[in-house]
Amino acid sequence: FSALNIDSARACTLTATDTSRSLTTATSTSVTVSLGSTTKLAFTTQPPTTANAGSSLATFRVSVEDSFGNVITTGAGATDVVTITSSCTLGGTVTATAVAGVATFSKLAIDSAGACTLTATDTSRSLTTAASTAVAVNPDTATKLAFTTEPPAIANVGAVLTSFQVSVEDTFGNVVTTGNGAKDSLTVTSSCILGGTATATAVAGVATFSALVINSPGTCTLTVTDTSRNLTTAASSAIDSRSAQSALSVTSLAGTI
Repeated sequence: FSALNIDSARACTLTATDTSRSLTTATSTSVTVSLGSTTKLAFTTQPPTTANAGSSLATFRVSVEDSFGNVITTGAGATDVVTITSSCTLGGTVTATAVAGVATFSKLAIDSAGACTLTATDTSRSLTTAASTAVAVNPDTATKLAFTTEPPAIANVGAVLTSFQVSVEDTFGNVVTTGNGAKDSLTVTSSCILGGTATATAVAGVATFSALVINSPGTCTLTVTDTSRNLTTAASSAIDSRSAQSALSVTSLAGTI
Protein backbone atom coordinates (compact mmCIF):
# COMPACT_ATOMS: atom_id res chain seq x y z
CA PHE A 1 0.00 0.00 0.00
CA SER A 2 1.70 3.20 -1.17
CA ALA A 3 -1.15 5.74 -1.55
CA LEU A 4 -3.21 5.25 1.60
CA ASN A 5 -4.14 8.34 3.66
CA ILE A 6 -5.64 8.66 7.13
CA ASP A 7 -7.79 11.79 7.38
CA SER A 8 -8.87 11.48 11.04
CA ALA A 9 -6.52 13.06 13.57
CA ARG A 10 -6.31 10.51 16.38
CA ALA A 11 -4.81 7.14 17.25
CA CYS A 12 -5.83 4.74 14.49
CA THR A 13 -5.30 1.08 13.67
CA LEU A 14 -5.61 -0.52 10.26
CA THR A 15 -7.33 -3.83 9.56
CA ALA A 16 -6.46 -5.90 6.51
CA THR A 17 -9.13 -8.15 5.00
CA ASP A 18 -9.04 -10.54 2.03
CA THR A 19 -12.02 -9.71 -0.20
CA SER A 20 -11.72 -12.97 -2.18
CA ARG A 21 -11.81 -15.57 0.54
CA SER A 22 -12.49 -15.97 4.25
CA LEU A 23 -9.11 -15.45 5.86
CA THR A 24 -8.27 -14.29 9.34
CA THR A 25 -7.87 -10.50 9.26
CA ALA A 26 -4.74 -8.67 10.40
CA THR A 27 -4.58 -5.57 12.58
CA SER A 28 -1.71 -3.07 12.48
CA THR A 29 -0.01 -1.35 15.35
CA SER A 30 -1.46 2.03 16.36
CA VAL A 31 -0.79 5.04 14.14
CA THR A 32 -0.95 8.49 15.76
CA VAL A 33 -2.28 10.94 13.15
CA SER A 34 -1.52 14.63 13.64
CA LEU A 35 -3.83 17.51 12.74
CA GLY A 36 -3.59 19.15 9.34
CA SER A 37 -3.24 22.90 8.78
CA THR A 38 -6.00 25.22 10.01
CA THR A 39 -8.24 25.98 7.01
CA LYS A 40 -11.91 26.46 7.90
CA LEU A 41 -14.72 26.98 10.38
CA ALA A 42 -17.71 24.69 10.82
CA PHE A 43 -20.92 24.72 12.84
CA THR A 44 -20.51 21.60 14.98
CA THR A 45 -23.72 22.40 16.88
CA GLN A 46 -26.28 24.29 14.80
CA PRO A 47 -28.44 27.15 16.15
CA PRO A 48 -32.11 26.27 16.73
CA THR A 49 -34.46 26.04 13.76
CA THR A 50 -36.94 28.49 15.37
CA ALA A 51 -36.53 31.45 17.70
CA ASN A 52 -38.31 34.56 18.97
CA ALA A 53 -37.00 38.00 18.05
CA GLY A 54 -34.78 39.45 20.77
CA SER A 55 -34.45 36.25 22.79
CA SER A 56 -31.10 34.51 23.23
CA LEU A 57 -30.73 31.52 20.95
CA ALA A 58 -30.11 28.07 22.37
CA THR A 59 -26.36 27.46 22.67
CA PHE A 60 -24.53 26.55 19.46
CA ARG A 61 -20.87 25.93 18.67
CA VAL A 62 -18.40 26.69 15.89
CA SER A 63 -15.17 24.72 15.47
CA VAL A 64 -11.83 25.67 13.94
CA GLU A 65 -10.90 22.76 11.68
CA ASP A 66 -8.39 21.42 9.20
CA SER A 67 -9.44 20.51 5.66
CA PHE A 68 -10.52 17.03 6.80
CA GLY A 69 -12.90 18.27 9.49
CA ASN A 70 -10.62 17.63 12.46
CA VAL A 71 -10.96 20.20 15.25
CA ILE A 72 -7.74 22.17 15.83
CA THR A 73 -7.39 21.55 19.55
CA THR A 74 -3.90 23.06 19.87
CA GLY A 75 -1.70 25.45 17.93
CA ALA A 76 -2.71 28.00 15.30
CA GLY A 77 -6.44 28.69 15.50
CA ALA A 78 -7.22 26.79 18.69
CA THR A 79 -7.86 29.98 20.68
CA ASP A 80 -9.01 32.32 17.92
CA VAL A 81 -11.91 34.78 18.25
CA VAL A 82 -14.92 33.82 16.11
CA THR A 83 -17.51 36.43 15.06
CA ILE A 84 -21.10 35.86 13.91
CA THR A 85 -22.70 38.08 11.24
CA SER A 86 -25.98 37.87 9.37
CA SER A 87 -28.16 39.69 6.86
CA CYS A 88 -30.64 39.78 9.76
CA THR A 89 -30.20 42.17 12.69
CA LEU A 90 -28.30 40.57 15.56
CA GLY A 91 -28.25 41.39 19.26
CA GLY A 92 -26.58 40.09 22.37
CA THR A 93 -23.00 38.76 22.19
CA VAL A 94 -21.78 38.05 18.65
CA THR A 95 -18.18 37.01 19.43
CA ALA A 96 -16.69 34.05 21.26
CA THR A 97 -13.14 32.86 21.88
CA ALA A 98 -12.41 29.27 20.92
CA VAL A 99 -11.29 26.89 23.65
CA ALA A 100 -9.37 23.91 22.25
CA GLY A 101 -10.72 24.86 18.84
CA VAL A 102 -14.39 25.25 19.78
CA ALA A 103 -16.19 28.61 20.20
CA THR A 104 -19.44 28.49 22.18
CA PHE A 105 -22.21 31.06 21.61
CA SER A 106 -24.83 31.24 24.37
CA LYS A 107 -25.98 34.88 24.39
CA LEU A 108 -26.66 35.65 20.74
CA ALA A 109 -30.07 37.00 19.74
CA ILE A 110 -31.68 37.74 16.36
CA ASP A 111 -33.79 40.90 16.47
CA SER A 112 -35.35 40.78 13.00
CA ALA A 113 -38.13 38.35 12.11
CA GLY A 114 -37.91 36.05 9.11
CA ALA A 115 -35.64 33.32 7.78
CA CYS A 116 -32.10 34.03 8.94
CA THR A 117 -28.74 32.31 8.52
CA LEU A 118 -25.61 33.01 10.56
CA THR A 119 -22.09 33.31 9.16
CA ALA A 120 -19.08 32.54 11.36
CA THR A 121 -15.78 34.31 10.59
CA ASP A 122 -12.35 33.95 12.19
CA THR A 123 -11.12 37.44 13.10
CA SER A 124 -7.50 36.33 13.54
CA ARG A 125 -6.73 34.56 10.26
CA SER A 126 -8.13 33.99 6.77
CA LEU A 127 -10.18 30.82 7.15
CA THR A 128 -13.12 29.61 5.08
CA THR A 129 -16.26 30.93 6.76
CA ALA A 130 -19.13 28.72 7.92
CA ALA A 131 -22.86 29.24 7.27
CA SER A 132 -25.50 27.88 9.62
CA THR A 133 -28.76 26.22 8.76
CA ALA A 134 -31.76 28.58 8.58
CA VAL A 135 -33.38 29.97 11.73
CA ALA A 136 -37.07 30.94 11.46
CA VAL A 137 -37.44 33.98 13.73
CA ASN A 138 -40.92 34.91 14.95
CA PRO A 139 -41.88 38.46 15.96
CA ASP A 140 -41.86 39.21 19.68
CA THR A 141 -44.91 40.49 21.61
CA ALA A 142 -46.74 43.48 20.11
CA THR A 143 -45.65 46.71 21.82
CA LYS A 144 -46.15 49.61 19.40
CA LEU A 145 -47.73 51.03 16.27
CA ALA A 146 -45.81 52.53 13.35
CA PHE A 147 -46.66 54.28 10.08
CA THR A 148 -45.22 51.96 7.44
CA THR A 149 -46.74 54.10 4.68
CA GLU A 150 -47.14 57.78 5.55
CA PRO A 151 -50.17 59.91 4.56
CA PRO A 152 -49.55 62.51 1.83
CA ALA A 153 -47.59 65.66 2.67
CA ILE A 154 -50.25 67.89 1.06
CA ALA A 155 -54.02 67.38 1.06
CA ASN A 156 -57.15 69.31 0.17
CA VAL A 157 -59.75 69.92 2.85
CA GLY A 158 -62.64 67.50 2.44
CA ALA A 159 -60.82 65.25 -0.03
CA VAL A 160 -60.04 61.61 0.78
CA LEU A 161 -56.38 61.15 1.66
CA THR A 162 -54.19 58.87 -0.38
CA SER A 163 -54.12 55.44 1.30
CA PHE A 164 -51.63 54.97 4.12
CA GLN A 165 -50.79 52.02 6.36
CA VAL A 166 -50.05 51.48 10.03
CA SER A 167 -48.42 48.33 11.38
CA VAL A 168 -48.62 46.57 14.73
CA GLU A 169 -45.01 45.89 15.69
CA ASP A 170 -42.80 44.40 18.39
CA THR A 171 -40.01 46.33 20.13
CA PHE A 172 -37.62 45.60 17.26
CA GLY A 173 -39.89 46.90 14.50
CA ASN A 174 -41.08 43.52 13.26
CA VAL A 175 -44.69 43.41 12.07
CA VAL A 176 -46.75 41.09 14.28
CA THR A 177 -48.36 39.02 11.53
CA THR A 178 -50.10 36.46 13.77
CA GLY A 179 -51.37 36.24 17.33
CA ASN A 180 -52.18 39.12 19.69
CA GLY A 181 -52.37 42.42 17.81
CA ALA A 182 -52.36 41.03 14.28
CA LYS A 183 -56.10 41.67 13.82
CA ASP A 184 -56.61 44.66 16.11
CA SER A 185 -58.79 47.66 15.29
CA LEU A 186 -56.81 50.91 14.93
CA THR A 187 -58.21 54.43 15.22
CA VAL A 188 -56.85 57.71 13.84
CA THR A 189 -57.25 60.98 15.78
CA SER A 190 -55.87 64.48 15.18
CA SER A 191 -55.93 68.05 16.46
CA CYS A 192 -57.44 68.79 13.05
CA ILE A 193 -61.06 67.88 12.24
CA LEU A 194 -61.34 64.47 10.65
CA GLY A 195 -64.05 62.93 8.50
CA GLY A 196 -64.57 59.80 6.48
CA THR A 197 -63.48 56.51 8.02
CA ALA A 198 -61.03 56.87 10.91
CA THR A 199 -60.82 53.20 11.90
CA ALA A 200 -59.35 50.15 10.20
CA THR A 201 -58.81 46.53 11.19
CA ALA A 202 -55.33 45.12 10.82
CA VAL A 203 -54.79 42.19 8.49
CA ALA A 204 -51.64 40.21 9.35
CA GLY A 205 -50.57 43.17 11.47
CA VAL A 206 -51.16 45.92 8.89
CA ALA A 207 -54.12 48.32 8.89
CA THR A 208 -54.90 50.23 5.70
CA PHE A 209 -56.69 53.61 5.82
CA SER A 210 -58.19 54.50 2.44
CA ALA A 211 -61.22 56.67 3.25
CA LEU A 212 -59.95 59.25 5.78
CA VAL A 213 -60.66 62.95 5.24
CA ILE A 214 -59.24 66.09 6.88
CA ASN A 215 -61.96 68.76 7.16
CA SER A 216 -59.94 71.67 8.53
CA PRO A 217 -57.06 73.63 7.00
CA GLY A 218 -53.61 73.94 8.56
CA THR A 219 -50.69 71.76 9.50
CA CYS A 220 -52.03 68.43 10.74
CA THR A 221 -50.55 65.27 12.16
CA LEU A 222 -52.38 62.00 12.65
CA THR A 223 -52.13 59.82 15.75
CA VAL A 224 -53.00 56.14 15.60
CA THR A 225 -54.16 54.20 18.66
CA ASP A 226 -54.88 50.50 19.16
CA THR A 227 -58.37 50.18 20.63
CA SER A 228 -57.82 46.60 21.81
CA ARG A 229 -54.61 46.83 23.83
CA ASN A 230 -52.21 49.34 25.35
CA LEU A 231 -49.63 49.83 22.60
CA THR A 232 -47.37 52.84 22.04
CA THR A 233 -49.19 55.16 19.63
CA ALA A 234 -47.78 56.31 16.30
CA ALA A 235 -47.66 59.88 14.95
CA SER A 236 -47.57 60.65 11.25
CA SER A 237 -45.42 63.18 9.48
CA ALA A 238 -47.01 66.62 8.99
CA ILE A 239 -49.79 67.14 6.44
CA ASP A 240 -50.37 70.56 4.86
CA SER A 241 -54.16 70.64 4.68
CA ARG A 242 -55.29 73.31 2.22
CA SER A 243 -58.77 74.67 1.66
CA ALA A 244 -60.13 74.88 -1.90
CA GLN A 245 -60.18 78.69 -1.63
CA SER A 246 -56.47 78.94 -0.70
CA ALA A 247 -55.56 76.54 -3.50
CA LEU A 248 -57.55 78.72 -5.95
CA SER A 249 -55.82 81.88 -4.68
CA VAL A 250 -52.41 80.39 -5.25
CA THR A 251 -53.42 79.38 -8.79
CA SER A 252 -54.83 82.83 -9.55
CA LEU A 253 -51.70 84.55 -8.26
CA ALA A 254 -49.54 82.34 -10.40
CA GLY A 255 -51.70 83.26 -13.41
CA THR A 256 -51.34 87.00 -12.69
CA ILE A 257 -47.58 86.71 -12.64
